Amino acid sequence: MTTQDKLIDGINQLRLKTRCLHAADESGGNIAKKFQQLGIDDTPENHIAYRGAMITTPGYGQVIGGVILFDETFRQSYEGKTVPSILKQEDVVMGVKVDAGLQPFGNSKIEQVGKNELAALPKRMEEYAAKDVRFTKFRVVANIGRENGKDVPSDACLAANAAMLVEYAEINHRFGVVPIVEPEVPMEGAHSLEDCRQATSRFLKATFAALEQRKIFLPGVILKTNMVLAGVQGPKVAESDCVRDTIATLSATVPSNIGALVFLSGGQATEDAMRRLEEMRKAATAKRLPFTMSSSFSRALQGPALEEFGAAIRDRASAADIKMRTQAKFAETLKLNKIALDNSAQR
Repeated sequence: MTTQDKLIDGINQLRLKTRCLHAADESGGNIAKKFQQLGIDDTPENHIAYRGAMITTPGYGQVIGGVILFDETFRQSYEGKTVPSILKQEDVVMGVKVDAGLQPFGNSKIEQVGKNELAALPKRMEEYAAKDVRFTKFRVVANIGRENGKDVPSDACLAANAAMLVEYAEINHRFGVVPIVEPEVPMEGAHSLEDCRQATSRFLKATFAALEQRKIFLPGVILKTNMVLAGVQGPKVAESDCVRDTIATLSATVPSNIGALVFLSGGQATEDAMRRLEEMRKAATAKRLPFTMSSSFSRALQGPALEEFGAAIRDRASAADIKMRTQAKFAETLKLNKIALDNSAQR
Protein backbone atom coordinates (compact mmCIF):
# COMPACT_ATOMS: atom_id res chain seq x y z
CA MET A 1 0.00 0.00 0.00
CA THR A 2 1.38 3.39 -0.98
CA THR A 3 1.46 6.27 1.49
CA GLN A 4 -1.37 7.99 -0.37
CA ASP A 5 -3.45 4.81 -0.27
CA LYS A 6 -2.78 4.52 3.46
CA LEU A 7 -3.96 8.10 4.03
CA ILE A 8 -7.17 7.59 2.08
CA ASP A 9 -7.76 4.31 3.91
CA GLY A 10 -7.26 6.10 7.23
CA ILE A 11 -9.97 8.61 6.36
CA ASN A 12 -12.31 5.90 5.07
CA GLN A 13 -11.99 4.02 8.35
CA LEU A 14 -13.52 7.00 10.15
CA ARG A 15 -16.82 6.49 8.24
CA LEU A 16 -17.63 10.18 8.43
CA LYS A 17 -20.71 9.93 6.22
CA THR A 18 -22.48 8.12 9.04
CA ARG A 19 -20.32 8.82 12.10
CA CYS A 20 -18.53 11.73 13.74
CA LEU A 21 -15.31 12.43 15.60
CA HIS A 22 -15.20 12.83 19.37
CA ALA A 23 -12.79 15.61 20.35
CA ALA A 24 -11.72 14.39 23.80
CA ASP A 25 -8.43 16.22 23.60
CA GLU A 26 -8.55 19.09 26.10
CA SER A 27 -4.98 20.01 26.99
CA GLY A 28 -3.76 19.95 30.57
CA GLY A 29 -4.47 23.64 31.10
CA ASN A 30 -7.85 23.46 29.39
CA ILE A 31 -9.21 20.53 31.35
CA ALA A 32 -7.75 21.96 34.57
CA LYS A 33 -9.79 25.13 34.05
CA LYS A 34 -12.96 23.17 33.34
CA PHE A 35 -12.45 20.95 36.37
CA GLN A 36 -11.78 23.95 38.60
CA GLN A 37 -15.04 25.60 37.53
CA LEU A 38 -16.93 22.44 38.53
CA GLY A 39 -15.07 21.80 41.78
CA ILE A 40 -13.28 18.71 40.50
CA ASP A 41 -9.72 17.92 41.61
CA ASP A 42 -7.43 18.20 38.57
CA THR A 43 -5.69 14.83 38.73
CA PRO A 44 -4.80 12.20 36.12
CA GLU A 45 -7.11 9.82 37.97
CA ASN A 46 -10.08 12.13 37.50
CA HIS A 47 -9.10 12.79 33.88
CA ILE A 48 -9.34 9.11 32.99
CA ALA A 49 -12.41 8.51 35.18
CA TYR A 50 -14.23 11.14 33.14
CA ARG A 51 -12.89 10.22 29.71
CA GLY A 52 -12.97 6.50 30.38
CA ALA A 53 -16.65 6.66 31.25
CA MET A 54 -17.37 8.31 27.91
CA ILE A 55 -15.43 5.95 25.66
CA THR A 56 -17.06 2.93 27.36
CA THR A 57 -20.61 4.29 27.08
CA PRO A 58 -22.80 1.63 25.43
CA GLY A 59 -23.27 2.42 21.75
CA TYR A 60 -20.20 4.67 21.58
CA GLY A 61 -18.79 3.00 18.46
CA GLN A 62 -22.16 3.22 16.68
CA VAL A 63 -21.92 7.03 16.64
CA ILE A 64 -18.19 7.75 16.93
CA GLY A 65 -15.86 6.79 14.08
CA GLY A 66 -12.72 8.25 15.63
CA VAL A 67 -11.64 9.97 18.82
CA ILE A 68 -9.02 12.68 19.27
CA LEU A 69 -7.09 12.02 22.48
CA PHE A 70 -4.77 14.14 24.55
CA ASP A 71 -1.36 12.46 24.81
CA GLU A 72 -1.96 11.72 28.50
CA THR A 73 -5.11 9.73 27.68
CA PHE A 74 -3.32 7.80 24.95
CA ARG A 75 -1.03 6.39 27.67
CA GLN A 76 -3.64 5.69 30.35
CA SER A 77 -5.69 2.65 31.33
CA TYR A 78 -9.30 2.45 32.47
CA GLU A 79 -10.71 -0.40 34.52
CA GLY A 80 -7.67 -2.54 33.80
CA LYS A 81 -7.61 -1.97 30.03
CA THR A 82 -5.44 0.42 28.05
CA VAL A 83 -7.29 3.17 26.25
CA PRO A 84 -6.03 1.97 22.81
CA SER A 85 -7.37 -1.54 23.54
CA ILE A 86 -10.76 -0.15 24.58
CA LEU A 87 -11.03 1.85 21.38
CA LYS A 88 -10.01 -1.12 19.25
CA GLN A 89 -12.73 -3.20 20.89
CA GLU A 90 -15.25 -0.44 20.15
CA ASP A 91 -14.02 -0.24 16.51
CA VAL A 92 -13.18 3.44 17.01
CA VAL A 93 -10.12 4.85 15.22
CA MET A 94 -7.54 6.49 17.49
CA GLY A 95 -6.15 9.97 16.94
CA VAL A 96 -4.05 12.35 19.06
CA LYS A 97 -3.89 16.15 19.41
CA VAL A 98 -0.31 17.24 18.70
CA ASP A 99 -0.34 21.04 18.84
CA ALA A 100 1.20 22.74 21.88
CA GLY A 101 -1.39 25.49 22.25
CA LEU A 102 -1.25 29.16 21.32
CA GLN A 103 0.93 32.19 21.94
CA PRO A 104 0.67 35.91 21.05
CA PHE A 105 1.50 36.83 17.47
CA GLY A 106 4.32 39.32 17.79
CA ASN A 107 3.32 42.08 20.20
CA SER A 108 -0.39 41.70 19.58
CA LYS A 109 -2.84 41.43 22.46
CA ILE A 110 -5.50 39.92 20.19
CA GLU A 111 -3.85 37.82 17.52
CA GLN A 112 -2.41 34.41 18.28
CA VAL A 113 -0.26 31.85 16.50
CA GLY A 114 0.39 28.21 17.29
CA LYS A 115 3.38 27.40 19.45
CA ASN A 116 5.97 26.05 17.08
CA GLU A 117 7.24 22.83 18.62
CA LEU A 118 7.12 20.97 15.32
CA ALA A 119 10.83 20.09 15.48
CA ALA A 120 9.93 17.51 18.12
CA LEU A 121 6.93 16.13 16.23
CA PRO A 122 8.68 13.54 14.01
CA LYS A 123 9.91 11.64 17.05
CA ARG A 124 6.40 11.63 18.49
CA MET A 125 4.97 10.52 15.15
CA GLU A 126 7.29 7.52 15.07
CA GLU A 127 5.71 6.27 18.29
CA TYR A 128 2.15 7.15 17.30
CA ALA A 129 2.39 5.50 13.89
CA ALA A 130 3.86 2.36 15.45
CA LYS A 131 0.99 2.21 17.93
CA ASP A 132 -1.85 2.46 15.42
CA VAL A 133 -2.62 6.19 15.64
CA ARG A 134 -4.22 6.85 12.25
CA PHE A 135 -4.72 10.62 12.51
CA THR A 136 -3.66 13.66 14.53
CA LYS A 137 -4.95 17.21 14.96
CA PHE A 138 -3.30 20.64 15.01
CA ARG A 139 -5.30 23.80 15.90
CA VAL A 140 -4.53 27.45 15.18
CA VAL A 141 -6.84 30.45 15.50
CA ALA A 142 -7.67 33.80 13.91
CA ASN A 143 -9.30 36.09 16.43
CA ILE A 144 -11.54 38.90 15.19
CA GLY A 145 -11.05 42.38 16.60
CA ARG A 146 -9.45 45.76 16.12
CA GLU A 147 -5.97 46.77 17.24
CA ASN A 148 -3.85 49.87 16.61
CA GLY A 149 -6.50 51.26 14.34
CA LYS A 150 -6.57 48.17 12.12
CA ASP A 151 -8.91 45.21 11.78
CA VAL A 152 -7.59 41.78 12.72
CA PRO A 153 -6.86 39.06 11.84
CA SER A 154 -3.99 40.41 9.78
CA ASP A 155 -2.69 38.76 6.63
CA ALA A 156 0.63 38.18 8.38
CA CYS A 157 -0.98 36.26 11.23
CA LEU A 158 -3.05 34.13 8.84
CA ALA A 159 0.08 33.34 6.80
CA ALA A 160 2.10 32.38 9.89
CA ASN A 161 -0.59 29.98 11.08
CA ALA A 162 -1.09 28.53 7.60
CA ALA A 163 2.64 27.85 7.30
CA MET A 164 2.56 25.96 10.56
CA LEU A 165 -0.35 23.82 9.39
CA VAL A 166 1.57 22.98 6.21
CA GLU A 167 4.66 21.85 8.10
CA TYR A 168 2.48 19.79 10.43
CA ALA A 169 0.68 18.13 7.50
CA GLU A 170 3.96 17.31 5.78
CA ILE A 171 5.30 15.57 8.89
CA ASN A 172 2.12 13.52 9.25
CA HIS A 173 2.16 12.42 5.62
CA ARG A 174 5.75 11.33 6.00
CA PHE A 175 4.49 8.72 8.48
CA GLY A 176 1.28 7.83 6.62
CA VAL A 177 -0.87 9.49 9.30
CA VAL A 178 -3.84 11.69 8.41
CA PRO A 179 -3.53 15.32 9.54
CA ILE A 180 -6.57 17.25 10.72
CA VAL A 181 -5.79 20.90 10.03
CA GLU A 182 -7.86 23.20 12.23
CA PRO A 183 -7.82 26.90 11.29
CA GLU A 184 -10.48 28.22 13.69
CA VAL A 185 -12.20 31.59 13.91
CA PRO A 186 -13.41 31.54 17.56
CA MET A 187 -16.89 32.63 18.64
CA GLU A 188 -15.64 34.86 21.45
CA GLY A 189 -16.38 38.54 20.92
CA ALA A 190 -19.07 40.85 19.58
CA HIS A 191 -18.36 40.44 15.87
CA SER A 192 -21.10 40.15 13.26
CA LEU A 193 -21.96 37.26 11.01
CA GLU A 194 -20.32 39.13 8.13
CA ASP A 195 -17.14 39.63 10.17
CA CYS A 196 -16.96 35.89 10.78
CA ARG A 197 -17.69 35.09 7.14
CA GLN A 198 -14.88 37.31 5.93
CA ALA A 199 -12.35 36.08 8.51
CA THR A 200 -13.23 32.43 7.88
CA SER A 201 -12.97 32.89 4.13
CA ARG A 202 -9.58 34.60 4.41
CA PHE A 203 -8.24 31.97 6.82
CA LEU A 204 -9.35 29.05 4.66
CA LYS A 205 -7.96 30.66 1.51
CA ALA A 206 -4.61 31.28 3.20
CA THR A 207 -4.52 27.72 4.53
CA PHE A 208 -5.30 26.00 1.25
CA ALA A 209 -3.02 28.29 -0.76
CA ALA A 210 -0.16 27.25 1.52
CA LEU A 211 -1.10 23.56 1.37
CA GLU A 212 -1.36 23.57 -2.40
CA GLN A 213 1.85 25.56 -2.86
CA ARG A 214 3.71 22.82 -0.98
CA LYS A 215 1.80 20.16 -2.95
CA ILE A 216 0.26 18.54 0.12
CA PHE A 217 -1.90 15.53 -0.86
CA LEU A 218 -5.33 16.99 -0.04
CA PRO A 219 -7.32 13.72 -0.30
CA GLY A 220 -5.21 12.67 2.70
CA VAL A 221 -6.15 15.74 4.77
CA ILE A 222 -9.20 16.48 6.94
CA LEU A 223 -10.28 20.08 7.50
CA LYS A 224 -11.73 20.97 10.90
CA THR A 225 -13.40 24.35 10.74
CA ASN A 226 -15.86 26.60 12.49
CA MET A 227 -19.36 27.32 11.29
CA VAL A 228 -19.92 30.92 10.22
CA LEU A 229 -21.59 32.43 13.29
CA ALA A 230 -21.84 35.82 14.92
CA GLY A 231 -19.82 36.27 18.13
CA VAL A 232 -21.41 35.26 21.42
CA GLN A 233 -21.75 38.96 22.32
CA GLY A 234 -22.66 39.87 18.74
CA PRO A 235 -26.02 40.54 17.09
CA LYS A 236 -28.63 37.81 16.93
CA VAL A 237 -28.74 36.17 13.52
CA ALA A 238 -31.28 33.94 11.82
CA GLU A 239 -30.31 30.28 11.67
CA SER A 240 -30.88 30.19 7.92
CA ASP A 241 -28.35 33.00 7.46
CA CYS A 242 -25.69 31.05 9.38
CA VAL A 243 -26.28 27.99 7.21
CA ARG A 244 -26.31 30.03 4.01
CA ASP A 245 -23.07 31.87 4.79
CA THR A 246 -21.27 28.76 6.01
CA ILE A 247 -22.10 26.71 2.94
CA ALA A 248 -21.30 29.59 0.59
CA THR A 249 -17.93 30.14 2.31
CA LEU A 250 -16.98 26.47 2.17
CA SER A 251 -18.10 26.18 -1.44
CA ALA A 252 -15.86 29.10 -2.41
CA THR A 253 -12.76 28.17 -0.44
CA VAL A 254 -12.46 24.40 0.18
CA PRO A 255 -10.96 22.33 -2.67
CA SER A 256 -13.21 19.59 -3.98
CA ASN A 257 -10.58 16.91 -3.35
CA ILE A 258 -10.20 17.47 0.40
CA GLY A 259 -10.40 14.16 2.28
CA ALA A 260 -13.27 15.27 4.52
CA LEU A 261 -14.57 18.26 6.47
CA VAL A 262 -15.67 18.28 10.12
CA PHE A 263 -17.14 21.13 12.13
CA LEU A 264 -15.97 22.18 15.57
CA SER A 265 -18.60 23.37 18.03
CA GLY A 266 -16.74 26.25 19.71
CA GLY A 267 -19.03 27.84 22.27
CA GLN A 268 -22.30 26.49 20.86
CA ALA A 269 -24.84 24.85 23.13
CA THR A 270 -25.37 21.15 22.48
CA GLU A 271 -28.79 21.44 20.87
CA ASP A 272 -27.71 24.38 18.69
CA ALA A 273 -24.60 22.59 17.40
CA MET A 274 -26.47 19.37 16.61
CA ARG A 275 -29.31 21.18 14.85
CA ARG A 276 -26.92 23.29 12.81
CA LEU A 277 -24.85 20.24 11.87
CA GLU A 278 -27.98 18.62 10.46
CA GLU A 279 -28.93 21.73 8.50
CA MET A 280 -25.37 22.20 7.20
CA ARG A 281 -25.26 18.65 5.87
CA LYS A 282 -28.66 19.00 4.23
CA ALA A 283 -27.60 22.25 2.59
CA ALA A 284 -24.29 20.74 1.46
CA THR A 285 -26.18 17.91 -0.22
CA ALA A 286 -28.59 20.33 -1.88
CA LYS A 287 -25.66 22.43 -3.15
CA ARG A 288 -23.87 19.24 -4.23
CA LEU A 289 -20.69 20.03 -2.34
CA PRO A 290 -18.22 17.30 -3.31
CA PHE A 291 -16.76 16.49 0.12
CA THR A 292 -17.98 14.45 3.09
CA MET A 293 -19.12 16.64 6.00
CA SER A 294 -19.43 15.61 9.65
CA SER A 295 -18.68 16.90 13.16
CA SER A 296 -15.78 16.89 15.59
CA PHE A 297 -17.43 18.37 18.66
CA SER A 298 -15.89 18.70 22.10
CA ARG A 299 -17.96 21.05 24.25
CA ALA A 300 -21.26 20.38 22.47
CA LEU A 301 -20.80 16.61 22.66
CA GLN A 302 -19.30 16.09 26.11
CA GLY A 303 -20.15 19.28 27.99
CA PRO A 304 -23.32 17.88 29.61
CA ALA A 305 -21.45 14.72 30.62
CA LEU A 306 -18.69 16.79 32.22
CA GLU A 307 -21.22 18.79 34.22
CA GLU A 308 -22.84 15.57 35.44
CA PHE A 309 -19.43 14.10 36.29
CA GLY A 310 -18.74 17.17 38.43
CA ALA A 311 -22.17 17.04 40.06
CA ALA A 312 -21.71 13.38 40.94
CA ILE A 313 -18.32 14.09 42.52
CA ARG A 314 -19.77 16.97 44.54
CA ASP A 315 -22.54 14.61 45.68
CA ARG A 316 -19.79 12.27 46.93
CA ALA A 317 -21.25 9.49 44.81
CA SER A 318 -19.52 6.13 44.54
CA ALA A 319 -17.20 5.48 41.59
CA ALA A 320 -19.84 3.22 40.05
CA ASP A 321 -22.53 5.90 40.36
CA ILE A 322 -20.22 8.58 38.96
CA LYS A 323 -19.62 6.41 35.92
CA MET A 324 -23.31 5.56 35.52
CA ARG A 325 -24.44 9.19 35.74
CA THR A 326 -21.72 10.41 33.38
CA GLN A 327 -22.53 7.73 30.82
CA ALA A 328 -26.27 8.40 31.01
CA LYS A 329 -25.75 12.06 30.17
CA PHE A 330 -23.17 11.32 27.47
CA ALA A 331 -25.53 8.78 25.88
CA GLU A 332 -28.10 11.56 25.49
CA THR A 333 -25.76 13.74 23.44
CA LEU A 334 -24.51 10.77 21.44
CA LYS A 335 -28.13 10.13 20.51
CA LEU A 336 -28.59 13.76 19.43
CA ASN A 337 -25.45 13.54 17.28
CA LYS A 338 -26.67 10.33 15.66
CA ILE A 339 -30.08 11.84 14.93
CA ALA A 340 -28.42 14.84 13.27
CA LEU A 341 -26.30 12.54 11.11
CA ASP A 342 -29.15 10.15 10.27
CA ASN A 343 -31.54 12.98 9.37
CA SER A 344 -28.99 14.40 6.94
CA ALA A 345 -27.55 11.21 5.50
CA GLN A 346 -24.84 11.76 2.91
CA ARG A 347 -23.97 9.35 0.12
